[in-house]
Amino acid sequence: MNATSYANPASEKPPVKRDRRLDLLRFLQQLMLFCMVATIVLSAYIFRADILEAYAAYRASVQLVESRAESRINFEPDSSNIFALYGNNLAVLNRGTYKLYTPAGDEQLAIQYISANPAMSVSDTYVCLYNRGSAEITVTSLTSTVGKITVSGAIISVSQNDSGCIAVLHDDDRYRSVLSVYDPQLNLIYQWKTSEYYLLTAALSPDGKTLAAVAMTQDDAVFITRVITFLLEEESYHAVCDLPGTLVTRLQFFDNTALCAIGNTRACVITTDGKIRYEFPYSGCSLRTCAFDTAACVLALVDRTSGLSSYLVSLTADREPVTLDASDVRWIDVNDGYVAILYTDTAEIRDTAFNKLSAPVTIFNVRRIFVTDGGRALVVYTSEAGVVDLVTPFIGREVS
Repeated sequence: MNATSYANPASEKPPVKRDRRLDLLRFLQQLMLFCMVATIVLSAYIFRADILEAYAAYRASVQLVESRAESRINFEPDSSNIFALYGNNLAVLNRGTYKLYTPAGDEQLAIQYISANPAMSVSDTYVCLYNRGSAEITVTSLTSTVGKITVSGAIISVSQNDSGCIAVLHDDDRYRSVLSVYDPQLNLIYQWKTSEYYLLTAALSPDGKTLAAVAMTQDDAVFITRVITFLLEEESYHAVCDLPGTLVTRLQFFDNTALCAIGNTRACVITTDGKIRYEFPYSGCSLRTCAFDTAACVLALVDRTSGLSSYLVSLTADREPVTLDASDVRWIDVNDGYVAILYTDTAEIRDTAFNKLSAPVTIFNVRRIFVTDGGRALVVYTSEAGVVDLVTPFIGREVS
């Protein structure tokens, strides 16, 4: 007798009721995605002329390097790239490597340099690489690593003169600040330790015999910036110059007797004897950027209230300041008596009195501009650069 199987009613599962809200939610998500894609496509179609025009402008600016450039330099794009001019060579530093490129585009030097906060100081002799907050400096030349400098605390700033002397401002466990000076052979030749001041930055004279440092001090509970000068043949400091009402962040020698102190409210030209030769106040403006060489210091200032009006100021050791109305200045560089000015979409070359040496050249998407010896412009993009002669075509011609 065959056994008949019977289903157990208790084991049967009731049919699952479909939640229509989930279907509606999926439909709405798909509809939103479709609308987004349609909006992008439609916008691209409507504004295709503007997009093509912008792309053409970008390609035209890149072609300035490709067609008019005397040379072309290719480097790895990196968001942490820091650029500097070393002689006429392009130095590129990021969190992993340091590379030096010749004006012809050849890779002159490449070293691995792992750093979380990379920084470099450049002179005619050396490039000093360091990690902000570390205690070690790697010193390089055009072709190799020269050596390393190790200090007793975290590095605050590094500065050099063109003869190869290096000034290192750093912390110390037993002092507020220590200022150490090294000769071109990286031997320690001078050191000043202070428990009185917090030092902010320092500079060396061209002949390497005079040192200047910026210190913060107090007078009747009021903070004062004090510029201290040292003669390296003396143990104590030589002279002081107090600058109340401003915070000096940049310091640079013009020659062996005068230096320029750049603050947040004014710039001062000071002698090594601690006398103020002249001042240029700009309390209503903020400092956007500045550039130095031993001939001049050029500042880009922006109105602090409106942010609209802006101008450039050129300061020298003994000449009255020269100003130039200039809007949308992004970057400036000074070298050999030439001033390269990068605006939002143009670039030009002037002298340190702001006389025109070239006509403005339309240019886009440029990160930096440097001026090499002879007034040639080194234009830096995201992953390439090129040397362009903007001055020679206008020699003997009136520049409008």
